[in-house]
Parts: sequence; C-alpha cells; structure tokens
Amino acid sequence: MICPICESEYRPGITRCATCDVSLEERRASGSTAADAPARLADHAAEPLATYCGFLALDDARHSRDTLRREGIPSEIVIRDVEKARPSDPVREEYWLRVPVRRLDAVARLLGFDEHEASDEDGEDDSFACSACGAKVGAHDATCPGCGQRFED
Repeated sequence: MICPICESEYRPGITRCATCDVSLEERRASGSTAADAPARLADHAAEPLATYCGFLALDDARHSRDTLRREGIPSEIVIRDVEKARPSDPVREEYWLRVPVRRLDAVARLLGFDEHEASDEDGEDDSFACSACGAKVGAHDATCPGCGQRFED
C-alpha cells in the first residue's frame, strides 16, 4: 500500500497514511507500482527533518500539516507524552511538527511562527543550531530534538 501524496509504503492491512491522513492506494495514479518506490522513498527518507514547533491539540497540528501539504512541503506529526509532575497525574500528549531542514524558512513564512516571539521573556536565548540538521537545540539539551544527534557537555 502506497500513500498517493508522500509515497510512503505501508504494510498490508494499513488503510490510511499516518503522515498525510489520506487513503492508501495499491498503485500510484501515475501508473508506477510499489516496486518503483524504494528509490523515491530513500530520497525522501534521507532528507533530514527538524522539529519545527509543538501543539497541544492534534487538530492544530493537522491544520498546520495540511497547510504545508497544499504548498508541497512534506511534514510529519510526532506524538509525545508530556512529562508528568507526579506519577498520579494523567498522561497528556503534545504534537510536534517535523519538516525538512532545507524548507524551514518556507515553513516559517507559511505558518507564521516567529522564533523571536517564542524565546524567553528576559530576551536571553542560549539555544543553538544542530550541526547535523540545523534544528534549534536548547542550551541544556543532551540530544537534538530534530535528528537525535548527541551533544557532549
């Protein structure tokens, strides 16, 4: 099964693309078959992704992903558990949008996220760009949120 938008390949039994939220097809509309997919998938999969921004509601993340899709920018939604203050707290999720590093400027223009508005109120921002993928990394992060690159102290 193949996604007609991002061309991701899924195992039999899966009916919707997890990234694009569309129905999967046996064959792509262009007439190519699943056997043609590995080269295209390898190109797409090899492109480094960066975590662009987080959302508290899945609908907000989907809306942003749909906006990017209409402009031909691939993206994926990653679901993470929010750290609980106490073990008795209910589990909450947050939704992160990951996009190709080379398209970060276009994504920022389309979604309107202003990195400077999101920085700390005191104006100090000790974050840095990951040398592997370009994602924004917090000063105290041990790994890159975009690619998982480990940093030494």
